Amino acid sequence: MYFNSGADAQRILNDLKPTEKEKIKKYEDLVKTQFTKAIPFLKKAFELNSDKAYKQRIYQAYIRIGDTENAIKFK
Repeated sequence: MYFNSGADAQRILNDLKPTEKEKIKKYEDLVKTQFTKAIPFLKKAFELNSDKAYKQRIYQAYIRIGDTENAIKFK
């Protein structure tokens, strides 16, 4: 749920014009918040079922929040 919400916010963010600074800030914050919330759930799912898709989503979530150090662990 958090991952999908973050992805939706990222798509909206990608479509915003550079002049829409307030909206950009709002959606950047939303993307970071949603992906940050998603990580513990994704890690638990991966712990219970080491499906490659969970690992990929954890990597993507860390990348989206700018945490490349942790993202590398799931590449």
